[in-house]
Amino acid sequence: MITITGTNSGQPWTWQSWYAANPAGISEVVPGAVYGIHDQVTFGDGVTATVFQSCNEMVWFDDGMTFNLTEQATLALGELAGDWGINGSFWSLGPAASWLLMAYLDTSVFNVYASRLHIRTNNRTQFYGGQITILNSVLSSIFHEGGINDRAGFYFYSPCESLVLRKVRIENALVLSLSLTPDSFEQIHCHRCYNGVAANSADVTVQGVELTSCDVELIQTGLAACLEVDNPQTPIQTVAIGSNDPAARVVELFDCLIEARDESGAAVASALVTLRQSHVVAYDSTVYRCRVSHTSDTFYADLAAGYWVVDSEIENAPPWRAAMAYVADQYDGGIFNGASGLLTNGEGLALWNDQTPRIPARRWTTTSEWQERWVYTLTIAKAGYESLAISSIDFDRPRRWRIPLSCYRPRALPCGPSVGSAVSGAFV
Repeated sequence: MITITGTNSGQPWTWQSWYAANPAGISEVVPGAVYGIHDQVTFGDGVTATVFQSCNEMVWFDDGMTFNLTEQATLALGELAGDWGINGSFWSLGPAASWLLMAYLDTSVFNVYASRLHIRTNNRTQFYGGQITILNSVLSSIFHEGGINDRAGFYFYSPCESLVLRKVRIENALVLSLSLTPDSFEQIHCHRCYNGVAANSADVTVQGVELTSCDVELIQTGLAACLEVDNPQTPIQTVAIGSNDPAARVVELFDCLIEARDESGAAVASALVTLRQSHVVAYDSTVYRCRVSHTSDTFYADLAAGYWVVDSEIENAPPWRAAMAYVADQYDGGIFNGASGLLTNGEGLALWNDQTPRIPARRWTTTSEWQERWVYTLTIAKAGYESLAISSIDFDRPRRWRIPLSCYRPRALPCGPSVGSAVSGAFV
C-alpha cells in the first residue's frame, strides 16, 4: 500500500517528488513524465491535510491497482487557468472489481482538468462523496464488443458534497449514472456508450447533453423519480424506464423566449402571453388530442366521456405521432402567463430561467417507454393591439420567438398591416 500524506514542504506532492522520497511500489519510466504504479494508492490518512497534483504525465496502474481519497485529501489532475483546465494528465487503471474512488467523504476534493481518466476493464468507478470537479476532460473505457457488461461505467451518488461536470466527454463507457443533480452540468457528450445518461433512482436534471452512437440514450432506473433533460443537443431516439410507476419518467424540455414587439420593433410591455398545451396520443390507428381537463387517469373512460377527440389537423402528421401511446395524467391547461413569470405543467412548477420559460416537449413512462408529446397554442393580448393566436406548435429545440403586434385602429381610420394568419412571428 502506498499512502501519500501531507505536502512537499508546503507544495503539492507530485509523482516525481514522492518517488524521490518514497520509491517503493513506483517505477519512474521517464522522470517527470511517465510512471508505473504497482500497488494500491491512498491519498491522505483521514486526518492530515494532503495535496497531490499530476500535470503533463502518463500514469499507468498495474492491473488490479487503483487509488482512493480520504478526508482532508485533495487530488488534482491538471491545473485550472480561469475556468479552463490546462497541463492535463492521462491516468490508466485496470480495476479487478468495482471500486470506490471517494466514499462518504465531506472534505476530500478531486479535480480533473484537461485530463483523461481511462478504465481498461469493465468494472465501475464510483463516487460516493467529496467535492468533485471535472472540466474539459475525458472519462473513458475500453469497448470489448461483449455487450452491456463489457464496459466500465462512471457512477456519481447522492452522498457527493458537490459535483461539477463541464465540457466533459464520456466515451466507450457503460453509462454516466447520476443519483443527484450536478451543481453544474454543461456541454456533456456521451459517445459510443451502451447507455448514455442514467437517473439512478432519484430525480435528476441535466442540461444540454449530447448523445451520439449510444445503444440507449437515456435511462430511468425505476422508483417514483424523474430524469429531466433540458435542451438536449441531439434528438432523443431511445429511452429505457425500469418501472411501471407513472411517476417514473423521462421528460424533455426546451427553452422558449417569447418577445412581443410593436410595429416599430420596440418591446410591448405587460402583454398577456398564454401558452396552452394539448396532449396528443395514438390509439387504434387514430390520433387523438385532449381538449379538456380530465377527471380520471384512465384513457378508455375518458375517451368514452368525450375528453379525447379526433384531431383531423394532425391525423396524417409526422411519423412520431403514430408511434405514441397513452400515458396517465393527461390534461389541458394554460401553462405560461407572461404577467406571473411562472411555468406550470404536468411535471410541477418551474421558475423562469434567465427570463426564459422552459417548455415540456415529450414525456416517456412505463417499461414500454410510452411516449407522449405536447402541442401548444400561443395567444398574445394587449390593450390597444390586435390579439394574435398561433396553434399546433411543436417544440423540438430551444426557441426564440419575436412576435409582431399591430396597433388596433377603428375601421374608419387607415390601417397598417394586420397581425393574423398572414403575419406571424418566426422561430429563430
